[in-house]
Amino acid sequence: MHAAQEKLAGKALKTWYYVRNSSKVWPVNIYLISFNTVIKPILLYGSEIWGQNIFMNKDGKILKFQSHNYNLASERAHIRICKQLLGVQSYSTNMAVLAELGRFPLMVDIIKSVFKWYARLEKIEKPCLLLEVYNESKSMDNSMQKLIQHVCNEISFTNINRFNLKLKSESKKMLKEVNKYVINYYENTFFTTLHSDSMKKLCTYRHFKKTYVQEQYLREVENPFHRRMLTRFRISAHNLYIECGRYKKVKREDRVCKLCDMNVVENEYHFFMQCSFYNNLREFYIKEMVLQYNDAYSWDAFLYIMQLSDNINVNKVASFIYEAMEKRKTHMYLYN
Repeated sequence: MHAAQEKLAGKALKTWYYVRNSSKVWPVNIYLISFNTVIKPILLYGSEIWGQNIFMNKDGKILKFQSHNYNLASERAHIRICKQLLGVQSYSTNMAVLAELGRFPLMVDIIKSVFKWYARLEKIEKPCLLLEVYNESKSMDNSMQKLIQHVCNEISFTNINRFNLKLKSESKKMLKEVNKYVINYYENTFFTTLHSDSMKKLCTYRHFKKTYVQEQYLREVENPFHRRMLTRFRISAHNLYIECGRYKKVKREDRVCKLCDMNVVENEYHFFMQCSFYNNLREFYIKEMVLQYNDAYSWDAFLYIMQLSDNINVNKVASFIYEAMEKRKTHMYLYN
């Protein structure tokens, strides 16, 4: 089964590269529509069957429920495509990449597919081999009924028995409810993880990512290079010392900015609001936005600006970040 999933993922990626390379540069949402209609069906082919194995170990015992599994071949392919769409590095945090796009892990679709197959089996009335096998399996420890009940308990969907699955309308209602509960479960898991002490990489991102929706700037920023740099800045997939110092095992408090004399950590806030190296660019692009806030150049003003979504301001923010990063890169190359 694992080999089959890897093969499906390979075919999906091959199709994705064909779609991407044979088209002009489309807006992000057009690529996402292409993914949903062309690529995702390949990744999820037969998931109503192999999807059940995700929740079991090698001995057939039901595992603890997870609303995401980045080790799945299908999910790895999904994440890879999302990172290419955003123009971020392969090591960028998976959960932040999906969150920027407002996308959910494919596990949500897999669970829905398994429940849809369950509803179909429950609907069978005429004697047939499939029904016979299904009824025989009910007594097994890892039966589909027990798996379904396990998932329902984990996502707090406790009223599945109220649906008469022999009716098509009731099956649709059940699937809609399950989808809602799984999405709610993942959103809660996402924000709990995002605000946990262990997620230090996204310690800035957590302050302005308030809702699990696709970010407006992905539709508003016209220059693709500026948009990509804004994404990298937001999800800490940049080259500021707060981030690259992590890989060099430099203590957090020692990741000091080398471009000014403030002797403070070079993090997103310092780069955007404080560092004198970018004063001219800051004056040109974001001064008006900063002065609109009562406490100019403060942490709160930074968060306020990072949450702006109107076309004019978000393009100015993206332009500032892009040009400041380019200026920083040039300086570091020449003088280091």
